[in-house]
Amino acid sequence: MSILFAHVAPLFVAILVDDPARVPATLEAAFQMRAADVIRTARVEWSIRDDFPGEEPVNDARYFSTKAAGSTVLTTRYGSEDTVRDRLSMSGEIPIQLRIRSLVAADGVVFERRDGDCLAAMWPLEQAAKLDVLDVRRVGLDPYSIDGDPLARFQSASVRFREREEGGQIVVTAEVDGGAVQWRIDPARDHAITSTSVALRGRELMRTEIDHELVDGHWFPVRTAMYRLAAGDRPGGRASRVVEVHRVELNRPDHPATLGPADIGVDSGTWVNSGVKGRPGGFFDGRKVVSAEEYFQRISDGTLQRGERSQRLFDARRLDGAPPPWQSERAGEAAAWPESVINRVAPTFRNPLGDHETRWRAYVRRFIARHKLDDAQSRRANEVLKDCEERANRYLATRKTELDDLREALQRPSAPRDGDKSDLRNGLAERVDSLSKPIDEIFEGVLKPRLDGLLTTAQRERGK
Repeated sequence: MSILFAHVAPLFVAILVDDPARVPATLEAAFQMRAADVIRTARVEWSIRDDFPGEEPVNDARYFSTKAAGSTVLTTRYGSEDTVRDRLSMSGEIPIQLRIRSLVAADGVVFERRDGDCLAAMWPLEQAAKLDVLDVRRVGLDPYSIDGDPLARFQSASVRFREREEGGQIVVTAEVDGGAVQWRIDPARDHAITSTSVALRGRELMRTEIDHELVDGHWFPVRTAMYRLAAGDRPGGRASRVVEVHRVELNRPDHPATLGPADIGVDSGTWVNSGVKGRPGGFFDGRKVVSAEEYFQRISDGTLQRGERSQRLFDARRLDGAPPPWQSERAGEAAAWPESVINRVAPTFRNPLGDHETRWRAYVRRFIARHKLDDAQSRRANEVLKDCEERANRYLATRKTELDDLREALQRPSAPRDGDKSDLRNGLAERVDSLSKPIDEIFEGVLKPRLDGLLTTAQRERGK
């Protein structure tokens, strides 16, 4: 047995492979169970947290919402924890979401629209992965990327496959050019891949461990931790990348059967800037991008109409006081999925009280990274965080009525005019200050001192 599998118990049952150059049926089954014709539609909220050894720590997870229909994937990028929260406009009336953009592949390109923007853009289809248009249904299949296809990669290589049974799971190994890739597969859970491993010349370089949950009849990966062993990662400790699924729905009857530009707000009448060579920008006509001349001619002769969103934008430019289209879009999304982790991290409207967990977790991550806490210290730091969160949530539970009133006032789509505006704002500010004070006291008087108490003398000196 090679060094690659030194961490595996030595007892296993060998399985003969009829053709070592052919992908084993066990591995094909694992990939098939996550294919678009099995998981036909999906709605997934998920995040990526990177912490690569030797690089500056990335303290914030990046949050995404993905919809899938067949082979089409729509991704909404919410940015990181510390940048996605709402801010108010200069007037204090219109909530503006930061760094939110939605993308979908259609008509041979990737369409992109930023939240609150009346324009859109299109990019080359080959840039889809760089733009985070990722099929999260495939997470964990490819040891090298989030939604790659390793089987296609092996088609042109002189690869040899081996299989063995171990502890109720099937271990499939692909060997090529001195390297090896390994998948551990659980046949009892729809051939779920529980881990992958990459080795070169007998040395294990990278390992990915995958946790699954049964969702809508499918075993789905809810946490994927990638360890770069050659760079110092250790399973159970620091991971270079963690992909975490916060909420998922699969093959629901209310899911759309198709997805396209209209699903990200690009409807007939949206101007599309082009980043695609040979594809000039223009107006989207509901199917493709056409020249301004053609678009206005078809509007004029009645063969084409503006889409609902574009019409609202057109009206907003003509009529003073028309509601901003993006305001109703964000509120509609929040209402459609009220328990969404995105709505907790990036609420549709500013919520001064409900985001303490996000702020505290970001503080603890920075504390761990800044002072280079070891694994034991990190565990204790997270235990302190959990205890403080429980204290804060117990307090908030006793103030539910006041909180509900405040949230309703903050989320009211229209603000009072002129003289009433400052009185309302001052009243809300006083209530926020009053309700927030015990939360702030837990943070300043409990969380921070207890974290400081975990540091060694040397760590305190380095932190000065």
